[in-house]
Amino acid sequence: MASQSVAAEKSDILSFEKGIDRNSPRTNIKVGGYEDAQNILLTSAVSGKHPTSLLLDSELDAEVTWPAGNPQWCAPFSYATYVEATQTLSFNTELLVARANGHYHSYQIGSPGTVASVRRFAPVLGNSANVWQINSFIYDKWLCTTDGRNPPMKYGQHFFDHDGYVTPYLFPIGSHPVSPLIGTVTGETWAFSGTGSFRTDAQLITDGIGTGARVGTHSLRVAASETVRLTFLTARDFVTGPAPYASRNFVNTDSIQFQYYKAADAGGITIRFYKTYNTVYRTYTSTTSTTGAWTLESLVRTGADTGGFVDADLAAITDVEIISSDAANVTYIDDLYFLYSDAPPAAAVGVTHKERIVLGGAPLIGDVPSLGTIIYSNAEAPDNFATAGVNNTQVVGGGVESLAKTNQITALREYQDAVIVGTPSSIFAWTIGAAGVPAKSTISTEHGIDSQRGLIETPNGALLFPWQRGIYILRSTGRQFIGAKIQPFLADIPTEDMSWSLAVLDEKTKTIRYWFR
Repeated sequence: MASQSVAAEKSDILSFEKGIDRNSPRTNIKVGGYEDAQNILLTSAVSGKHPTSLLLDSELDAEVTWPAGNPQWCAPFSYATYVEATQTLSFNTELLVARANGHYHSYQIGSPGTVASVRRFAPVLGNSANVWQINSFIYDKWLCTTDGRNPPMKYGQHFFDHDGYVTPYLFPIGSHPVSPLIGTVTGETWAFSGTGSFRTDAQLITDGIGTGARVGTHSLRVAASETVRLTFLTARDFVTGPAPYASRNFVNTDSIQFQYYKAADAGGITIRFYKTYNTVYRTYTSTTSTTGAWTLESLVRTGADTGGFVDADLAAITDVEIISSDAANVTYIDDLYFLYSDAPPAAAVGVTHKERIVLGGAPLIGDVPSLGTIIYSNAEAPDNFATAGVNNTQVVGGGVESLAKTNQITALREYQDAVIVGTPSSIFAWTIGAAGVPAKSTISTEHGIDSQRGLIETPNGALLFPWQRGIYILRSTGRQFIGAKIQPFLADIPTEDMSWSLAVLDEKTKTIRYWFR
């Protein structure tokens, strides 16, 4: 990694000629000296002048057993728990961590700390040799992630309509989960007709069931020819849009999705939603024919109705049954939810703007290539990305090189009253008007923005960003190239991908530091 310091207040770049940190008050290195990229601390037990040992940065938690895989991304997340006895809120802060094998987990500090599985994606999406870039943003109480390969995800509480269940979960934006599938939630009672059970993440790994649980800490094990019944203490509503924000009702063009795993196939899985047990219900049937891997199943929400069940009855579900018609094999079930048909596709970058989620860099919307298309939710309805059945989208493109390279949205950042939209060859300002109509204006068609992570705001209200081995500044009064002093150095950096360029603001020294991969 190469690094460079930028004076945030002066908006120019400090030269390398006398050392990386020659003007940085946080280091004692003399003019002309260089600080190691790992921030190695030089110490001496004798004189204090001559180094006698090297101390590396401290490990976050030396006692905890970390999951396998190199960390790719992490972000802090705080959430509240209501203490009824004292009528107060207690707050928990944890780290959400994503690893190169597709595994998200949480970490809470302790002696040792606590690690809990949150979600796993298919391991082909990332490994130690083929990393995946994750970008994140905040919408109210959600921590949202995008990676360009999986659906945009929301990490937060209260997805299950259970007042007392506060554990955060990671689900696709636009989804309404049915149950966390752990068996210990107040308001849920589980009954097994055979040897089925809930298996922990560790048990699943030991048993060789994929790479572990798909969502949370458990998966549901359904034995051969078994029926598993879930009874809700209070009837559940699967018509109203996802909690905790208001969204449109679910309709029959939407879907129900879940993941399953089985070693061999001799029959499928049936899921029934009961208004009145066991006479009035809707049935969804899956052949579950794929074996040897966790597989995502998607079924149209209509299903097959019995006993006079109608669409509106999904607003008052008392029981759910999961029935195996496979007489020879165990089936594992996880990640059960209803999903909007217009839920956002995989996106590379995202931001919050005017109570909306704004996404860009999506490979496809339906069957239409859309790397250069903005997708946005309705105001205060972050799960709802369509108006009157029409997707909320706007195409963004232009610039002198827009046809010579892929036109895709590479960066989104809220700046003043608009969103700065970067592409490889142009920069735009985009916003939503009072009537909900999108509008964009051109800032530049001569240069673009290479990196979402490298786009950063300085304390004096300017934006710095990298483009084609140069550093640029954007103010409300105009834009400027400010990397002339270090252009010869940047020109020789052997970067693999400029989209990985990372900028960090140091509040203490009022400097911005760039790292290039």
